[in-house]
Amino acid sequence: MTCAQVQQSLASGAPLTAGETRHWEQCPKCRAAQNTLVELGRAIRGAGMAPSPNLAHRTQLLVRLHARMLRRRRRALWLLAGACALSGVYGFASLRLTWDLAERAARWAPGFAPPPWAVVAGLNVFPLLLAIVVAWAFGAWPANARAETEEFYG
Repeated sequence: MTCAQVQQSLASGAPLTAGETRHWEQCPKCRAAQNTLVELGRAIRGAGMAPSPNLAHRTQLLVRLHARMLRRRRRALWLLAGACALSGVYGFASLRLTWDLAERAARWAPGFAPPPWAVVAGLNVFPLLLAIVVAWAFGAWPANARAETEEFYG
């Protein structure tokens, strides 16, 4: 164990390993370095540096802006969850009716009507697609969470 390794561990504030502790106990140079670091820390804490007067105001403003973004995102996620639930209920409740209507349309206009499964799929997916477009339009798309937190913390 060298003095440089022990002093680096002391400066980083990490706990010393057993080998570093043994070296520190036997080396007056390393103990003096630790005492210097402790005194320096006390001097810095005792300097009484006042924070910027606008610091609290700016921090509150950032927190409020971030809270507004999170509220907007929460509303959009509730909208998306509601649309998914409504789409599922609608799909379950109207499956038989939609299938029958699609079969009637196929018999009525055989060359123009899409197959029944395509009609059912299209009508059941439409509410979900509408909710996705609305969430995107509100600017609260769930995939933007990383960008929002980077904006706040970065």
